[in-house]
Amino acid sequence: MKTSVEPGYAPALYALGVCCDIGDLVGKDELKAGYFFERAAKLGYSKAKFEHGRNLFYGSHGFDKKSQLGWQLVQDAANEHVEDAKEFIRNVAPPHRT
Repeated sequence: MKTSVEPGYAPALYALGVCCDIGDLVGKDELKAGYFFERAAKLGYSKAKFEHGRNLFYGSHGFDKKSQLGWQLVQDAANEHVEDAKEFIRNVAPPHRT
């Protein structure tokens, strides 16, 4: 998988993030997972937008809390038909606007 990740293949970056996040095939490492989700999100990968957005929303996986930016990424993922993002929106109130 390393060969697919190096040139910036978003689905491979996302898959590696999932593996790092749950500790499947590699050691569990939330910081690495966050890094891979961020890279895949920046490449436009919808599922990664949800994961990275959630990390920003809560301030997890090594990222500072940036609720509005995180919420926007989750909304983008939902608009791109990511079911987990749609469910997240249904279950979590949007951040307060000031």
